[in-house]
Amino acid sequence: MRTLLAHGGDPNARTYRGVTAIMRAAENGYHAIVKSLADHGADVNAVNFHQETALMIAASWGYYKVVQALVRAGAVCDSPDKHGWTALMFAKGLGHTEIVKILEEYSNGAAKGSLANSHAHLSETVQAA
Repeated sequence: MRTLLAHGGDPNARTYRGVTAIMRAAENGYHAIVKSLADHGADVNAVNFHQETALMIAASWGYYKVVQALVRAGAVCDSPDKHGWTALMFAKGLGHTEIVKILEEYSNGAAKGSLANSHAHLSETVQAA
């Protein structure tokens, strides 16, 4: 993967069903590949034929490190698939409690792409009070 990316490979190439490399890496729990693809410009919010994202796929399989890498790379936590399910719903429904925690943290605005920003905002709010 690194060689392909280093030589100009498209990190957003798709199969006929809309599956991207980051989705395949997420499906197999390859967090280092997910991070590398995101670092090379892969769309972490790309959707496949079923309107599923890599985050939904990782959350449903219970891959905490992949979920963590995706949300840190800016994956949207609350986008629904074609049936209205979100990554959080998949994680809850399948009993992946640690993933539920991180998704709730990001979904509720505690992160929205950056925990550092939310902590800074919280500090400002506390100081202002």
